[in-house]
Amino acid sequence: MNTAEYKDEISTLSDAIGSFKAAVNFSEREAEADRLGRAWKRLAMIEQPKRLPVYYRERCDRVLNQAAEVLNNWHVEFNAGPPESEDRPAPPAKAMADTLRFCRTTKRFGV
Repeated sequence: MNTAEYKDEISTLSDAIGSFKAAVNFSEREAEADRLGRAWKRLAMIEQPKRLPVYYRERCDRVLNQAAEVLNNWHVEFNAGPPESEDRPAPPAKAMADTLRFCRTTKRFGV
C-alpha cells in the first residue's frame, strides 16, 4: 500500500465518523455503524507505509481513537435498544416561515 492509498483510507474513516454523527435516528445510526465499523477495521488492520509523514501518522491515530470511541458509545446505545421516542431536529427556519405563511393565506381566503 502506498501513501496515497493510506491517506484515502484515513479520509474514508473520517467521512464515516461524520456520517455516523449526522445520523438523525436509531435506524440511521445502525446503518452507519456498520459502515463505520468496516472502515475502522480496514484502517486498523493495514500496515502503515514506511515513509509516511508524521502528520498522517498522527492524524491516523487521532481518527482511529475517535472512531473507537464512537463505536464503543454506539455499542452501549445499541445494547440498550432503540428509545421509545426520539426527538426529531427542529425544522429549518425557512420551512417554519413557509408553513406559517401558508396557514395565514388559507385562513384569509378560507380554503
